Amino acid sequence: MRYPTPRARYLHSVVLGIALLAAAHGWAQSSNPTVTPDSPSALERAYDLDAGQHGSRDAAGAAKLYIEAAAAGDAVAHLRLGYLYETGDGVPQDYGLARTHYEAAADAGLSDGHVHLGICYLEGWGVAVDRAAFVREIQVAAAADNVVADRILAAVYSVGLGAPRDEALALQWLDRAAKAGDTGAEEAMGRHAEVAQIRSLMHDETLARSWYQLSAEKDYADGMRAMARTFLTGPKRDRNWELGHRWLEMASDGGDDEAPYILAEYEIMGADAPTHDETRALTWLKLAAERHNEKATELLQLHEGGRSLDAAFRYMRQVPFEDRYIQRQLAQRSTAPTHRPIAYKVVKPVYPISLRMMRVEGCVIVDFIVDPTGRVQNPYALKSPHPLFSERAVRAVEQWRFYPGQKNGHLVNMHMLVPVYFRLRTDHLEGMDGLLATAAALAERCGPDVQADAASLMPAHAAGKLSMPTGPDGRPLKNARALILLVVDTEGVPVRGHILECFPVDVGAQILAAAMLGHYMPKREGDETVVSHQVLTFSTIRSEVFDSGLKN
Repeated sequence: MRYPTPRARYLHSVVLGIALLAAAHGWAQSSNPTVTPDSPSALERAYDLDAGQHGSRDAAGAAKLYIEAAAAGDAVAHLRLGYLYETGDGVPQDYGLARTHYEAAADAGLSDGHVHLGICYLEGWGVAVDRAAFVREIQVAAAADNVVADRILAAVYSVGLGAPRDEALALQWLDRAAKAGDTGAEEAMGRHAEVAQIRSLMHDETLARSWYQLSAEKDYADGMRAMARTFLTGPKRDRNWELGHRWLEMASDGGDDEAPYILAEYEIMGADAPTHDETRALTWLKLAAERHNEKATELLQLHEGGRSLDAAFRYMRQVPFEDRYIQRQLAQRSTAPTHRPIAYKVVKPVYPISLRMMRVEGCVIVDFIVDPTGRVQNPYALKSPHPLFSERAVRAVEQWRFYPGQKNGHLVNMHMLVPVYFRLRTDHLEGMDGLLATAAALAERCGPDVQADAASLMPAHAAGKLSMPTGPDGRPLKNARALILLVVDTEGVPVRGHILECFPVDVGAQILAAAMLGHYMPKREGDETVVSHQVLTFSTIRSEVFDSGLKN
């Protein structure tokens, strides 16, 4: 089944989970004497309205029935009510009531109640922020074999969120979730195996593929795309165009919007593509655009504007989203006496870590006014799947800047609407968008100071030749790789820097020291240069390990 939005997919999974819990809820009925015979029917009717089984979805009607069932002591109804109050779906949004219902579900023995209660402690929803309590609640759920809790604990120890950072322990929890059949954990284990393969400079894709295949065979699109990548990238001797193509086609047949985009990209740019057929690539791109893939829509617009598909794909890979967005806006600048505001600074939101761990996605429509100075006034979320997404989206849009709009030659206030997307897939993007998304995710792990320096990231462009770092023995580094975050002043001089990732770990200081001696192109916003946050990559690992399979 194809769901039109990430929210619809998530809602379906939540409501399906309720149905499964309700089906298995007989033990709770018999062990809880306060439950009346009417409760199951109330829960079942609530589920039907919640899922829209017999017509349009009725969240408010479902909430009334969940309240009836919860009053009779039904733990599953408490769990669902908690989420409805958390998001304001069918009931007034109220974090305090959400926490109360999650607590009731947890007290009744539902491990999912402990998971959601833990998130409340993490975010301070209806209770004071308490990261230690967050970890304790997740551990209780994990002890009850809750797979989501296993996956969250993997993130906890990987990031160091409420517990000391411990990569080995993080991998143990991720492995446990994967072995319990969690498709996302299986795909993540495959990515871990790929990273380990690169870092050790040993070529053995078997382990990564075995994990990817487990998730792919359960119709998990991320797993299928990852499986395809193992056949379409890497050293030429290990690539297999037909198998890679087949996995992408299966993902596309399942309704995935990203797979047809990738099929088009490799049709045009893949070194192993037998035909480089533009007609076929356009067919894939149109399919992806019909499924609301933003990149496909943008690329088709570039092609319609006169770029070849090859040039359009290169542009999409080499230029970050924010710069592409601004260039599209600037292309629409007009000297007419009446025209709309044009953005020249765009800030992407920070993905809330709690919603990332719970795999919640969505799109927020932000409503605001652009004043005659080009600043954003009175932004608010007109439509949003979650209040935390609303908060982050509004905070990002507040930092946007515009060339102001005009009416009859006069600068005026103008009303604007913009969509702000939160998509988990950004962690796996390729090209410059992928590099910047990876840097942002790594900065999040390094603590609030580094995360603060990861705002509005851009790729670093050296104004001159950078000095080559040397190892402790004074010789140039070999087989080293690092991702560096630099804060660069208005003159292009680094004022501070951070190593986000480095292999081997013990050469990070030398690489950072060499990067700090460089001079970089400053960032421009409108007619001014501003302090910028730049991402620099460094690698002396032999290139064939990282060969993408795309033409140079």
